[in-house]
Amino acid sequence: MENMYCECGHLALGDTCSHCVRRKQLATMVTRPKTALAAGPNATLTELRALKSMLDAARITEAEYDERRNYILATF
Repeated sequence: MENMYCECGHLALGDTCSHCVRRKQLATMVTRPKTALAAGPNATLTELRALKSMLDAARITEAEYDERRNYILATF
């Protein structure tokens, strides 16, 4: 059986690999629209808590968590 690779070069079992799927889920779950920026600290805190729960549930890696957390804090 020949190994399959996703568009990013990761070993894949289906159409894409689990690494790429997690990155896409992270992007869609935590991305906030421009109007949410005005919501203030409560929206940012909610996003950070959601991100932490994704890390605790092993749905994202530590590196993905750090990357997204830094982005959220930089746009605060």
